[in-house]
Amino acid sequence: MVLFLMVIPVVAAASEAPPVDAGELHGSAYTLLEGTTRIGLNTEVAHGFRPGLQAGTRVLQWAKGPNAWLEWSFRDSGSSAWALSSTFDLKRDGEYVYSHSIRHTMGPRDGSRVSVGLGWWEALDDSQMWTAYGSYTVRTRYGGLFVPVGVDLVAGRHTIQLQGGVMPVVSDLDDSLLLGEVELDQVTWNAGAWWATGWKVFRMSAGVTASSHVSDDYARLMHGLGLDVPEVEVAPRLRLWWAF
Repeated sequence: MVLFLMVIPVVAAASEAPPVDAGELHGSAYTLLEGTTRIGLNTEVAHGFRPGLQAGTRVLQWAKGPNAWLEWSFRDSGSSAWALSSTFDLKRDGEYVYSHSIRHTMGPRDGSRVSVGLGWWEALDDSQMWTAYGSYTVRTRYGGLFVPVGVDLVAGRHTIQLQGGVMPVVSDLDDSLLLGEVELDQVTWNAGAWWATGWKVFRMSAGVTASSHVSDDYARLMHGLGLDVPEVEVAPRLRLWWAF
């Protein structure tokens, strides 16, 4: 599921104040600096443990089950970088979502850059099915490839960031593997554009995101407002972060 959250992260270093990168590192092969911790309003906590290695988790989501993500920038030449990343989200009822990807960024962390990647994601989900005689639960394992792309255009303290991706979805992996036939159920996409700027150790970004996958939370919001659920989910995006 693609979720776009309004996040207010705070970046703090345990020792000497780190430089604040141009724009955001989200979507690139660059990682948080060693000893740097980022805390988000969505309770996501991320930390740079050593050069090129960062990990994070969403604290409140542990009420539903463990979750974490890890990214290793195994090659950082200063002008480009390569990284491997993994995420998982396990719920107590056995449902899960995980992904693995490789990403390459061309350009420095403090300048204009282009990032491309390739990954695989998989999920196990329970769906409630209704009939004239009652309801029953269907457990389905599905997944697919995803191809993220990002462009960051940096001019001084200002950055224009464009990110997007496509995700072919196989709706039932168990049947597909059993039958030896893989049929794409759908191809979803997501995109975003935002402007980032800052002064010394403060940074902010604002923009908009869109996705062809309409989340359950977004659909409930539309129903609550008395509006029809659109085919494309559009949401504002705002981030603020500091370095101490």
